[in-house]
Amino acid sequence: MDITTVFGLITGVVVVTLAILTGSDLWIFLNLPGFLIVMGGTFAATLIKFPWGCPR
Repeated sequence: MDITTVFGLITGVVVVTLAILTGSDLWIFLNLPGFLIVMGGTFAATLIKFPWGCPR
């Protein structure tokens, strides 16, 4: 993992934390349909980029 990945993860956590601390409720950031869309799309994109099978 390179330094930009670490920086991106930290930035994402900080931005969401700051948004919650501004008075928003935590539950507006957690919903099942959005989670399924993000995780399903990420999984699908990973399978497209790195198909299962023997490496050639």
